[in-house]
Amino acid sequence: MMDTGDIIKLERHCRALCEASPLARIRNEREYDSAINMLNELLNAGGAGEVLQDFRECIF
Repeated sequence: MMDTGDIIKLERHCRALCEASPLARIRNEREYDSAINMLNELLNAGGAGEVLQDFRECIF
């Protein structure tokens, strides 16, 4: 179960992710390519972990 500290930490990470790449519906190929590039950058940075790797596999 998450406590207040976990929720605050999660909120900070989500906010940083949204600032780097706003989460929105992908409407065209350009937006898809942009989302893939951002996801690859996160994965290549080494801090993404298995969750984003799983997400990447779902959208390919």
